[in-house]
Amino acid sequence: MRPTGAVAQYAVAPRPPLAAAEELGVDAVIDGTIQNAAGRLLISAHLVPLATHARPWAGRFEGDLGELFALQASVASRWQRA
Repeated sequence: MRPTGAVAQYAVAPRPPLAAAEELGVDAVIDGTIQNAAGRLLISAHLVPLATHARPWAGRFEGDLGELFALQASVASRWQRA
C-alpha cells in the first residue's frame, strides 16, 4: 500500500503495471479502468503480482456516481479477501 502522492505520477504519465510495481518497490499493483456514463460508474480492476504476472483476482463494480465511496469500499474489500 502506498500513499496517493506516491502513485499520482502514474495518472499523468502512465506506465505498465509491472514497471510501476518495480518503481514503487511493491509486490503487486491493482490495475484497471473507470468509466462514467450518465452518472453511472463501471470499475474494472485486477490484481497483478510482480513475481508471477498472473491475475489471481479481478472484479467489476457498477453503481451511481453518488455511490463512489461505497464502490471504493467494495473494491478494497474484495481485494483484501483475494
